[in-house]
Amino acid sequence: MNILEKCKRIGAKTPLGKNILTMYYAMQDPAVPLVVKVAIVGAIAYFISPYDTFPDFLIAIGYTDDAMVVSTILLAIYSSINENHIRKAEEFLT
Repeated sequence: MNILEKCKRIGAKTPLGKNILTMYYAMQDPAVPLVVKVAIVGAIAYFISPYDTFPDFLIAIGYTDDAMVVSTILLAIYSSINENHIRKAEEFLT
């Protein structure tokens, strides 16, 4: 499953999908610094990886570790996120 499919599947249920998509669109923006893009790639790789602390199939805790990683990176790069990135993520999920 690719990142867009996974975000679409969980995006309606939690803010995690929207946050990942927002970072995904920020990563495609040429104005975003390379160091921020590297951090985003790390968060997205962790999110789509089948090997993580709590496997995603575990009910109630499966996405807990993913949410922690994504939230931490999102806080660190928040100044590089703009309204256009957020709007694109919202449009994709609707």
